[in-house]
Amino acid sequence: MTDSEQAEQVNYATTALTLLILLTRISLWPFRRERMDASFVLVVTSVLLVVARIVTNFFYLKFGNASDVIKHADYFNTANLDGVKTGSILVLVARVLITAVLWLQVCILLLFYSRITYGINWVAVVVKITWATVVVTFVAVVLITFLECRPISLYWQITPSPGYCLHAYAQLLTQAISNIILDIMLIVIAWPIVNLRKRTIAEHITLYTLFALGTFCIVISIIRVVSVHSSGSSQVIRSLWASVQMMVSTFVANAPNIYGSIRALRMKRSTANSVPTHAFGLNTTRNIRGRPGIDSWLKLEQNDYIALATNSHSYIRPLPPATTFYDDQTAPSPYSHHSDVEEGLEACYQLQHVPNR
Repeated sequence: MTDSEQAEQVNYATTALTLLILLTRISLWPFRRERMDASFVLVVTSVLLVVARIVTNFFYLKFGNASDVIKHADYFNTANLDGVKTGSILVLVARVLITAVLWLQVCILLLFYSRITYGINWVAVVVKITWATVVVTFVAVVLITFLECRPISLYWQITPSPGYCLHAYAQLLTQAISNIILDIMLIVIAWPIVNLRKRTIAEHITLYTLFALGTFCIVISIIRVVSVHSSGSSQVIRSLWASVQMMVSTFVANAPNIYGSIRALRMKRSTANSVPTHAFGLNTTRNIRGRPGIDSWLKLEQNDYIALATNSHSYIRPLPPATTFYDDQTAPSPYSHHSDVEEGLEACYQLQHVPNR
């Protein structure tokens, strides 16, 4: 088995793992009993794009492309120029698809972090800047994908040689640098989570693992650039490392939700085996707006105060009547101790002590 065939097999294996991660998240969604939000739509879109990339990868690796034909003229059938043209066009399509998948994972993680860190003013500003960066960088990568060789017919031209642009190094560097910048911005947004109080050792390990995986995405981007440059921009190597980066980014973006869904499912099963609270007339269901409690592996609760800004939203719960500092005459109605039941008891007491006349 040649190195090219091994790289192709690894390519398909990593792509299959990417699909497995995305489909796992979709399959666990009904157990959460939540409405379909933007992140769910992004996950479904990612599945469609990954499948489309598998199809394009199969055909452009079968037909070949102009860059590989020029470097390995004895390997490809140069008589089949129409197939080479088709393969070269599919390479451009595949580069747009991998960019879309990577950027969608950034969007999924950005939605997750923006919910977790809700209420922190400076994070809200960074989130807005990150959304703008996502749009600008995506447009930039797509444009340079098609405009690095001008006219665009140079991408499938064999003779005369179209020149250095056929290696698409500018596209690779733009995509990698943009992805690294977005990963750094996501790490900055998620930084307040590290300051969560009342975390166990296992939970701290989980938090730092999340950060380590985010850093690993940056390392993969760097390795990808170096490997592609060392191979002379071989399309098989480009596709291989693009698939590896796609798999890692998909895992980092979806692992929190998958872990949270599994944890919610376990809690549901354990609750079903216990005595139901409605048997005692109790209702423990709360409709509280704020950071979700089982949205991730971070096990965030409503009493996790991570707001760092002085004028950020406060999640202070009202004091119960037994601990209020108001008296019965001046206390507002939510804190008043004087209820209708107490008035009725007092009236009965007065009637019992009325002297007989």
